[in-house]
Amino acid sequence: MEPGYALQTDIPMLREIWLQCFGGPEQYLDFYYENRFSPRETLVIREGGRPVAMMTMMNVSIDGVKGCYVYAVATLPWFQGMGLQRKLDAFAIQEMKKRGAAFSCLVPAEPGLFELYRKLGYENGFDRWEKRIPVEDLGLSGNAISFRRCSYTRFQALRRGYLAGLPHGVYHPDRSLRYIYRELEGFQGGIASFEEDGRPCYAAYSLSGDGELYVREQTGSDPERTARCLLSAVGEKVDQLLVTGAAPFPGAVRKPFGMIRFLKERLWEPAEENAYMALMLDG
Repeated sequence: MEPGYALQTDIPMLREIWLQCFGGPEQYLDFYYENRFSPRETLVIREGGRPVAMMTMMNVSIDGVKGCYVYAVATLPWFQGMGLQRKLDAFAIQEMKKRGAAFSCLVPAEPGLFELYRKLGYENGFDRWEKRIPVEDLGLSGNAISFRRCSYTRFQALRRGYLAGLPHGVYHPDRSLRYIYRELEGFQGGIASFEEDGRPCYAAYSLSGDGELYVREQTGSDPERTARCLLSAVGEKVDQLLVTGAAPFPGAVRKPFGMIRFLKERLWEPAEENAYMALMLDG
């Protein structure tokens, strides 16, 4: 049971691993495997020729330095506890270094996984500011911001400018960012553009199945105001609003979000400097 790369013909079994570990919906798996899956980014361990564990490593960069974003890390339940992910991780490090990557980063799917990834050499690297607003506190009184659909080209340019003003921001290459844009538009979300004092801005958002409007990234000066107005513009009934930001805003709480592992020299000291990660494939 040695690690290797996936094949296009592995997709049915990779889908099964995904469903067993993460759940559906099936429509999202169809979209992902038709539009984003790449065998050269997907590592697997096989049993009897069939994948039983997987890991995806996608190209990203920070401060112009190449790295990899680790995603969709999963093992079939009946093969868990056998150290397969440690094997995959060791193989991934070798492959990342061959590609010139200086770091790997990821977003733990739940808080309990932070400790697991620390054992693999990761450390807290990316915090963000969050505020949850329940429906009874929303109290919207109309839309004070005019939103419109943001084209991909405009979004790409605006986001590049936004990240340039933040320390150690994680950049996606065009293929990945375009996929994120299409994913948001295809699955109850989108990118809305607006202006603030003549300055072009955008808000990336998604609506979850359990009634939450999640503002995943926005570039206005007041994240909560942007989110409240966006809710009014979207016109959906929600139970709560989740607003996130790269910097403190009233009522927001600082939360750990992503982790980083340096494969060569340390690019910065995560415990001493802020860094920014958002719009990852983290759900």
